[in-house]
Amino acid sequence: MRLFETLYSNHIEKKDKIRISITGGGGKTTLLENLGSYLRKKDLSVLVTTTVKLANPLFHDYLTDYVYTKEKDVLSHKAKKGESVFYAETTQMDIKKAVSPRPEVLSVLLERYDVIIAEADGSRGLPIKWHTERDPVILDKNDLLIAVMGLDAVFEKSCTVAFGEESEIIVDKRYLAKYFSDPEGLLKKKETSSDSVIIFNKAEKASDLAIAEVIAAQPPCRSYFASIKRDEVIREVL
Repeated sequence: MRLFETLYSNHIEKKDKIRISITGGGGKTTLLENLGSYLRKKDLSVLVTTTVKLANPLFHDYLTDYVYTKEKDVLSHKAKKGESVFYAETTQMDIKKAVSPRPEVLSVLLERYDVIIAEADGSRGLPIKWHTERDPVILDKNDLLIAVMGLDAVFEKSCTVAFGEESEIIVDKRYLAKYFSDPEGLLKKKETSSDSVIIFNKAEKASDLAIAEVIAAQPPCRSYFASIKRDEVIREVL
């Protein structure tokens, strides 16, 4: 199965407008840009953005038709079907990063596009993300929460693979069960969205034992064991 086609048919296709927030561990940016590119080809108008921060588009290709880093420019752009737009603000404080638009500007843009996709979390590339009171920053009136976890974390020491973790506990089914259910775990702010899914990324490299360990921890919502880069679903768990 193709990952983006599956996400589209199961979670996106039947909605006139949809707001998508991507949270969790490593793989979020790859998902952000490739899902946006896929949805543009479905003749939707797509805005790719962030509610936190990500790489400056000067140094990273988000696969969009237009790139804006100033609010006056993006506000003057007319959204069109079959086009995608990247927008986040750049600052002099950190030239390598682009940051979230002002909430007032984002609220205006939310009404103009068929699809808004926002990277709503940061994990410094680690496969697991434990949250704090400050994150994730979910889009207002969010429709779909996509939480990402890398399967390369399974059976590793948590301090080496989890952002916000200092212990050396092994990432096994007991650890994962807590990660799935804890208020600061993978699905934090699930209740703010009408639909939630988990993508267990890098499934093409994961052993059957690692996948079985995750399933034994009982993921609490529809889950896809997938390769974001390859656009492939290896296994689906309802």
